[in-house]
Amino acid sequence: MEAERLRNAAMSLEPYVDSNAAGEFLGLHPVTVMRLAREGHLPGHPVRHAKRRQWRFLLSELSKWLARQTIGNTTSKDKDSEPVQLRMPR
Repeated sequence: MEAERLRNAAMSLEPYVDSNAAGEFLGLHPVTVMRLAREGHLPGHPVRHAKRRQWRFLLSELSKWLARQTIGNTTSKDKDSEPVQLRMPR
């Protein structure tokens, strides 16, 4: 019974995605996704295995973040509730 519960829990785990998949989900360029994550505006998880820091994202967290970015949705007062102003490329 315990083994079955653990197996079901493992199967329901959400996979992490890279900045390409996260950007496709959000409609943003992968470099913008990484910049927003580095600046703390976007929920991301740094992976420190390589020389350069890589980021992984959960689509459920990105979906919640995106919902908070919509106009007029200011139910919470944390720093992520303020809409992010995206910079235009130079």
